[in-house]
Amino acid sequence: MPHELDTIINRYNTDSLKWDYMEKWLGVPEGEALPSWVSDWDFKAPTFITDALQQRLDHGIFGYSERGDEYFNSVIDWWAERHQVTLQNNGSILHQEAYLLLLC
Repeated sequence: MPHELDTIINRYNTDSLKWDYMEKWLGVPEGEALPSWVSDWDFKAPTFITDALQQRLDHGIFGYSERGDEYFNSVIDWWAERHQVTLQNNGSILHQEAYLLLLC
């Protein structure tokens, strides 16, 4: 799945922490240094991501959602594969952010 990584996108004046707030947080004026203090991408998200987001936007309902076992099992597998951490899905109902915090 190829993706365009060579297109330069001007991120100034987009409220980008990396580009617009270097002076505020580090005292470095715009254009005086490369902003390598924040890990952030400077290229467009791949189409499969923007398509999935657009599909959710087109649905038009943004209420509370629950994640199924497939989601939690993929998180558990990711941690096991990349960090050799063994986690279990104990069936607790947790908000997504709280669950991720518990994993860290």
